[in-house]
Amino acid sequence: MKKILRNCIWIVPVGILLGFLLLLASFLLPGSLCKQQEKAAAAILKEEGSYPLEIYSQRQLDNYTDSLMLLEAADEGTESLLDKAVNIYHTAEKGRSPAATLADQLEPGTVKTYRNAYSRYWHGFLIFLKPAYALLGFNGIRTLNLAIQHGLLTALVLLLHRRRTACLLPFLLTVLFLAPTAIGKSLQFSSVYYIILIESILLLWDPKRLLSGDRVGYLFLLSGMLTAYLDLLTYPTAALTVPLVLLCVRELREETGRREALRRMLLCVLLWFVGYAGMWAGKWLIAAAYNGGDFVTGLLNTMKKRTSETNAYQDHVSRGRALWVNIKMMFENRHLLVLTVFYASAQLALCLRSRGGTGKGYGAGLLLFLIPAAVPVGWNLLLSNHGTIHCWFTYRALAPALFSLLTALSLAAGRGEEKEKRNG
Repeated sequence: MKKILRNCIWIVPVGILLGFLLLLASFLLPGSLCKQQEKAAAAILKEEGSYPLEIYSQRQLDNYTDSLMLLEAADEGTESLLDKAVNIYHTAEKGRSPAATLADQLEPGTVKTYRNAYSRYWHGFLIFLKPAYALLGFNGIRTLNLAIQHGLLTALVLLLHRRRTACLLPFLLTVLFLAPTAIGKSLQFSSVYYIILIESILLLWDPKRLLSGDRVGYLFLLSGMLTAYLDLLTYPTAALTVPLVLLCVRELREETGRREALRRMLLCVLLWFVGYAGMWAGKWLIAAAYNGGDFVTGLLNTMKKRTSETNAYQDHVSRGRALWVNIKMMFENRHLLVLTVFYASAQLALCLRSRGGTGKGYGAGLLLFLIPAAVPVGWNLLLSNHGTIHCWFTYRALAPALFSLLTALSLAAGRGEEKEKRNG
């Protein structure tokens, strides 16, 4: 453990340097190549608007932020390469949303525009978005997104069926709450989802046992770094908590002592936040060194606002109320609520009927599942302003808490244990 923590001293700075160099390289691709795709994207966004409902999940898409991402990818500013990579410019119109600004590209010159900087975030998604947008266009990216994500999801489900049967149904329920059809059509929501799927596949597959013991902590460290690099503060802790549930099951299945399992899980939580906070700090230091005191003042004001107990209108909203708003949003789909209650009731009935039954051997170890359940709650309470305003997508951070609790119930009921013994 000490070795891993010491290695963070060089892994995080190397990640910051590599991330910045990749951003610099992405801006070598001319924005004009992406600009050619703007009219087709503008037509789609003009028809859909900023926050349309996705037809299958009935969850909102965030075309507002997707438009901002596309405008960044197609930016043709004359600033230096370094300036572009630090400040991440995009075209904007006073009083208009990015979706409206992009839609106005259908009639250029009708509205006065200016160029705005968005330097707080890494915007690491640009290293993928710029070439993909230039080659495929917005609609092509959506199609490719859905195909890749569903392929990764299928692979993960097959691995769960083979190795972690007790997790399978709770995981599928959790995915339904995440609304994968909406995620596939949204650039903004995709980054964290990709990290969840790939990280979970690596954790379950691990053919050479490279992630055994404390070495699994490196996976969580890199996950935290990638989340900070790619995400725009959507539901970042899900990239920690979904794999953490799978790790918890692994520790219990391998009969790791409860104290050792607790230590390892807490180590992974710590390393994820070290990676996440370290990457954020790296971008802020770069931006502060380049832009000076104005950036620092703006950053501190934004941090104060996002952690305050207010809503979009600056009215007081308690942290408990902010959490409740996200819980209500998560269970907005009544069909999913009924499915969840039915599954939980069935597992609870099995627990009571068997009085511990085949799951009795897990005993107090099931309390470990409270860790991945508690992390998203704490995150939501901390960022209550952000969670209240954007509850229609931040609720996704709470879905893994449900995954954790339902998996604990499944194990307590002994679900799938025989198959896990054969395949584990």
